[in-house]
Amino acid sequence: MYPWLLYWDGIFTSIIMKSYFKIASPFIIILSILAIFTFRTLPASKLWNNYAVVYVPIESDDRAVIQAIENANITDAVLCSGQFLPLDIDRNSLEYSIYNFNKTSSDFDYRNQRLAYFFDKSNQYRLYYIPSSQKAKISDLLGLLSVQGIKAGADTSASYPWILPLISAILVIALFMFSKNPLLFLASAFIPVLNLFCNPFYQMAEATCLLLLCLFFISNVWQRRGAVAYLLGNHSIPLMLLVSLLAAFTCTIKTGLLFIFALAGTSAILITIKAIEDYINSKRSFVPVYIRPAKKVSIFASKVNIIMPLFTTAALIIFAVIFLSSITGSNTKSSTKLMLPANTKGAAELPQLEDYYKFAWNVKSYPYRNLNQEYDNNLYFEYPKYKEDKGLIREQSLVMAYNDSFKESVYENIDSLNFNSIEKVIKSEGKDFRGGYSATNSYNVDLFGVIMSLICVFILLFIYISTIIRKGMKK
Repeated sequence: MYPWLLYWDGIFTSIIMKSYFKIASPFIIILSILAIFTFRTLPASKLWNNYAVVYVPIESDDRAVIQAIENANITDAVLCSGQFLPLDIDRNSLEYSIYNFNKTSSDFDYRNQRLAYFFDKSNQYRLYYIPSSQKAKISDLLGLLSVQGIKAGADTSASYPWILPLISAILVIALFMFSKNPLLFLASAFIPVLNLFCNPFYQMAEATCLLLLCLFFISNVWQRRGAVAYLLGNHSIPLMLLVSLLAAFTCTIKTGLLFIFALAGTSAILITIKAIEDYINSKRSFVPVYIRPAKKVSIFASKVNIIMPLFTTAALIIFAVIFLSSITGSNTKSSTKLMLPANTKGAAELPQLEDYYKFAWNVKSYPYRNLNQEYDNNLYFEYPKYKEDKGLIREQSLVMAYNDSFKESVYENIDSLNFNSIEKVIKSEGKDFRGGYSATNSYNVDLFGVIMSLICVFILLFIYISTIIRKGMKK
């Protein structure tokens, strides 16, 4: 062991046990857990309650896709090219005539903004909404499109990857059984496993495997003399931490940052446990200490022939899933998930029902509004209307108001539209609809992600082979 490592061992231990670190640690634990929960990325079971989404490259021939939809015997599909004025008004009415004359006005921007629902966030794919009752025909549609050379996909291809949290749970149980400080290991493994449950990506699973192995090593030399120096001197441990961090960042920048929060929270748990143990020992009249220093004990708890094959097998299974998914996954140009319109319940990134109500109000009230006034001053009208009654012309007072009653009538009249409008799709989600973008279920791993996952496997194989070759290593 390098002498300078022993020096930094003492410095590092004295720093982390400062009072402000002890006080801050519980807050760091809470902050990391909140961050992981708040910014988690969970694959949704589906984007829309009553519709499935089929997407094709934007340069694809729209007429060919529509023909394929018809050949697949799919009816009532909602298409971009099949959108018209989404209001039930007579084409011979004054309202329609004035709208048609002024449709380039900013008051009618919704007419074009609603078309954003037919494209993904990056504007690389055109979308088609298929009723859920005909979801079984989507595979036929994708087959017909593939024959024509159109690489299409759907949002119904995958669900939550339970295999990843399951593998981590098996590893935790095994390490808990073999660890020399099982409770310490279990406490330190909580946040990394929680992070994987909240962000179930393949590279994150590989990163979590490496981190769990590092925590197992820490638990086996816990509170022994020269533990920090011994762990840092074992080059494979810093290498595993570095590779695990890089692997987490190959998913997305957000998942990489959340992995850093997981590392910070785990470190805070270890500091908190150390502080609690030191406090308890300070109250005792006699404190037993470990005779053998860290370098004299096995970081594998003498179970290397069980631990390393188990971890290597787990990493190989994850890599196999990554490799297969990269081949059979949806054909996208981006290395990240497709962001498609959905009911996100979050930030409003697309036209909402309120925008539709305002558009309907503008169309219906435009013939009667004062063009010299702002929009907010044109939300109530009362004007005379004349009607013939038994040969007499009678005056009636007609009242128009932009209120809940008006919105309700517009909402209910969506069903009476004589075409498959995007508003029908939106209405199927309910009045609390919040239009935004959500990731598709399928996750596409880029080449760098595959390489990083393979590196994780090689590191575990290297450690295992090293323990066999190096006769002097304690097993």
